[in-house]
Amino acid sequence: MASVSDIALLNLEAWQVNYSDPDRSRLLAEQALAMAIAARDLSGQAYANLTLAHCHLRQLNITDSEYFAKATEALQKTLDDPRVSALLTFWRGVKFSKAEEYDLALACYQSVLEPHHPALMPIDLMRIYNALGVVHLRKGEDLAAMRCLYRALSIGQTQGAAPERAMLLSNIGYMQLCAGNPHESLHLQREACELLQLDIHPFLAPLVAANLALAYLAVGNAEGAFEAIRPLLAVTLPSGINAAILAFYHVVAAHTFAERCELDPARRHLQRAWQLIDQKDEPDIELHCCWVQSLLCRAEGDFAEATHQLKVALQHSSKIKERFYAERITLELAHSQAREGYFEQAFRSLLSHHDMLEQTLRTAERAKLQTLQTLHELERAESQRDDALEAVERADATNRELLRLNQELEHRMAEIELLQQALREQALRDPLTGLHNRRHLQEELPVAMGLAERQGHAVCIALIDVDHFKAINDGYGHTMGDEVLVMLGQILKASVRGSDFACRYGGEEFCIVFQGAQAADAAQRLVDILAMVRSAKVQCDGKSLSGVGFSAGVAEFPAHGSTQHQLLSHADAALYQAKQAGRGRVVVWGAEGCMSSPSVPDMAETTLGLDQV
Repeated sequence: MASVSDIALLNLEAWQVNYSDPDRSRLLAEQALAMAIAARDLSGQAYANLTLAHCHLRQLNITDSEYFAKATEALQKTLDDPRVSALLTFWRGVKFSKAEEYDLALACYQSVLEPHHPALMPIDLMRIYNALGVVHLRKGEDLAAMRCLYRALSIGQTQGAAPERAMLLSNIGYMQLCAGNPHESLHLQREACELLQLDIHPFLAPLVAANLALAYLAVGNAEGAFEAIRPLLAVTLPSGINAAILAFYHVVAAHTFAERCELDPARRHLQRAWQLIDQKDEPDIELHCCWVQSLLCRAEGDFAEATHQLKVALQHSSKIKERFYAERITLELAHSQAREGYFEQAFRSLLSHHDMLEQTLRTAERAKLQTLQTLHELERAESQRDDALEAVERADATNRELLRLNQELEHRMAEIELLQQALREQALRDPLTGLHNRRHLQEELPVAMGLAERQGHAVCIALIDVDHFKAINDGYGHTMGDEVLVMLGQILKASVRGSDFACRYGGEEFCIVFQGAQAADAAQRLVDILAMVRSAKVQCDGKSLSGVGFSAGVAEFPAHGSTQHQLLSHADAALYQAKQAGRGRVVVWGAEGCMSSPSVPDMAETTLGLDQV
């Protein structure tokens, strides 16, 4: 059964890849959920359900997402975990955002961030700030969006993985494009693409590549746009990618081919984009599809249809807040109307475009100033964090001041605690044989004895010592001796039952704890194990060794002792008697002392007798 720390590490990995690889995130979370249920780990179940709720919400599987969210809420009533509570609120915000209920989404995000919840990890804060920035952008609040996205990027630069930093850079680049700074957008999108290896992160690749291509198109560089999407043209994208993101990629690809006058591939990508948003409310993609359709009509000489498609695109633009599309399409409409000879309409369209352009230029200047101010504030906050970190090294007392100054940038050391638990598990294992070690025996034997006392059953402990081990080392070498120990460890591991456990006690000595077994049963099982050991062959450096045996002593709780020390002493005394009686036998401690099985002179013999008091 998996440990709580193993489940926590698996949940953490599932949450970390939730954005970059949602399919893998879902599989890991499902695995963690099954393990947590088997281990009755409520916290593990809650975090696995929470990740699954976010996974399904990203794929717009609302019913499944709500099912896992409700399961998390039910567990949270028992756990009262502040991080679970905060991430549930984050989930509600994302759900509202998907439904375009941006004011409700905004309220959810701000309730978590103001003030920052102390239980949240940096990756949580980064994602919430990113989501908050996207909501501000959808509401047409460019400057507020910029502040949030740069805040997320600041956290991501030190704490986030490359895929999420690439996503943040791409989002900021798109925001700069909407704010009227296409060259700044292009710089950010290039950086995002360099950071993201498209063949390794296929779920983010279409969005980042499309944003870069769109920035190239905005500055009139169709060849640059083609180079941005070209790596994805020859690959099959995963089926689990969000349909809206995939449609965005295809319509930008269609736009790129249309600008290059490659009409057939442009039509194919445009058709695919329309298919992906069929019967879905995606006004930004619909208007872009109409825009590309107008480019195709213009290339075919159908100027009337081109004008009609641009007018339809403008109707869709009224449903979104980003001015980038409306400004570009209005200018294209003016040119299209002029081609048809409708100069008065073209003039009105140019006036409308001029008004939009003036507003965009004002926004662009404000955006530049806001960017500088935001970066300065973040640099100052990071400087305060660094000063506080230096102070905490000088004195423990300054740690409280560090938390006060750096509440937005500090995070709890949950990852380290989980690693420490994993290291503790490793400390209880013998590295050579893979069995538990003596320390584990010292911790678990009292637990087994206490359980046996409460339930009224017996517990047997057996000490095993490899016969003639020094002779094996001297005659065949220490490497062969190690292989003998490994062989015995493997057989013991395969022979113990569910609640039993085997340990390496030290050197060539091993120990088995048989729960719910009386001495006679334990001894018979040891005889069977001895037969398997004798029949085993050990290979090392071209040498072969067989007929290895061991001696064993058995003591039973509570019949042969009521304390851990008594049991081990009596089992050790029985082991000593087995050695004295000629080795290769099992001896059970009795009330009157020890009695051994008959001597077995032939090392190849596999049938052992057993004497017991």
